[in-house]
This record gives sequence, structure tokens and C-alpha cells, in this order.
Amino acid sequence: MKLFLSVIFALFVNVCAGAQGVRHLKKGATGKKGKKGKKGSKPLIANLGNPSGAGRVTLRFNPDDSMLIHINAVNVNAMCDANDCLLRISEGTCDSIGEDFTAPGYEDAWSNGENYYTLDGNGISRNAFVTNNGYGYDENVGKVISLTDSTGAVWACTTLMPNSMEPNTMSASIGLYPNYQGELRPSGTVTVTFNYDDTLKLEYNIHGLEGNCDGCGIHIHAGISCETHEQVLGHGWNAGFVRDLWKSQYGAVYSTDAYGSGNSHFYLYNGWNVGINYGHAVVLHGQDGTRLACGILQ
Repeated sequence: MKLFLSVIFALFVNVCAGAQGVRHLKKGATGKKGKKGKKGSKPLIANLGNPSGAGRVTLRFNPDDSMLIHINAVNVNAMCDANDCLLRISEGTCDSIGEDFTAPGYEDAWSNGENYYTLDGNGISRNAFVTNNGYGYDENVGKVISLTDSTGAVWACTTLMPNSMEPNTMSASIGLYPNYQGELRPSGTVTVTFNYDDTLKLEYNIHGLEGNCDGCGIHIHAGISCETHEQVLGHGWNAGFVRDLWKSQYGAVYSTDAYGSGNSHFYLYNGWNVGINYGHAVVLHGQDGTRLACGILQ
């Protein structure tokens, strides 16, 4: 009987010890180390739109604070040779870019020749790489991110911001088209909202245009400036994925009342996601096709 009780007691002690060990393991698994990299956190976003490119860079952090950097951008003027176009995260501002942002004791992640992006023949980049600058999500928020071409010239620069600020919706304030000499004074807003499949909803609330304009064209263009006619360029779409749907037969039109005001929407797909469309020009045409108004999606 004593032997039986001793065996039962030993088993009870072992079970308790095992349970304590399980409790200890769970506590350790959810400690501070697991939080440092913000496992499962939303990404940091950099919307590119200056000085001459457009698109988006996304940073997603692993538990060890290494980051997946995804570049989805376009710049038809930039050139990249032999993997020499670089992305950097830095101190400072875009007006005064400071030192590379790398923690003490870590190799400089931004000048080691391994973390580069490429551009195809159309100036489009859809690249990604993984690196670690020794800092996590919180430390990288608000830092400057820049892209350089083969010459070392910065063609895009902006600030990393939390995903909560990520716009799936962009808007353009409408003004006169460059060099327009007529009497119209267009104003209002064009709002573009992207769905999960990258189709878009274009809404317009506009004034000061031609009265009773029926089926007049409204399009996102390839250009990223409304400063000159040459910079606006033509329709913006990804010919590798879709035909040019910025035509009246596909519904890319607006209408106005007798006073030149209009408020409606349509759905369309131009083959680009929200990142690539960011920073591009929206153009409104008159009844005869004349370009009357322009604004930049932001």
C-alpha cells in the first residue's frame, strides 16, 4: 500500500512539474522578444510621387526584425544597369537626406550592393528583397526612403508611414489644364478607390466645366504632373494586362448639368494597383475632346 501511494505521489509531482513547465514555456513565447518585430503587424508604406516617379514601397517585418521590402513603382526616365539602382532608408528629410539608417553593430543594409531593384524596358519595377538594418517597425516609422538610379540621382523620396495611413482611396483637386486659354474655370474633386482585385471606382464632383457635357472623357494619364501638356502624357494603363479602357465605349466619361456641374461615378480597371496609380494626372475633356482640366492623384 505504501509503495502504491508513493508511485501515485511521484506521478502527481511529475504532472505538476510538467504543467508548470508548460506554463513557463507559454510565458516565454509571448515575452518582449516576440513583440519587438511586431509579428503580424501591418506594413509600413511609402507612397512615391516625387520628384519624377510614382508608385509604392511596402515594408513587412518578420519576428526577428528583418524586413521584406517590396517595390511597385514606375519611372520611364530612370535607368538601371547591372543592379546598381538602390533603395535606402535614411535619417533626415527629403530636402536634406541624412545618414543611412542602420543600427550600431549591423552592416549597412543600404550600400552593400545586395539590396537593389531593377526597372524593365517600360520603367516599371516590381521587385522585392529581404534585409535587416537592426531596427524594427517602430524605429523605422517616419524615416526617409529614397530610390536612386544608375547615376546615383534620387528620383523618388518620401517618408515611411504606418499602414493605418495607407490610402486605398486617392483624390485629385481639379484645376485648369496647362495652357488652356478658354473661359471655363474647372474645380472640384476626382476620387479613385481601389478594390482588392485592383479594379477601381472613379467618382467625380466637379464644377465650372461645359454645360450639358454628355459622355465627356475623364481619364487617369501616364504623366505625373499637370505643369505642362508634355508632362501629362496619354492614357495610363498596363498594356501587358488589359486593353486601354479609358474610352467612352467603356464608360470612362462624365456628364454635367446646364451649369457645368456633375456628380457621379464608374468602375474601371487599368492594369495598375493603387501604388502605381498614385501621383498620376487625371484629365477631363470637353465635348470635342479638348483637355480642359487636370489634377494629381494623392
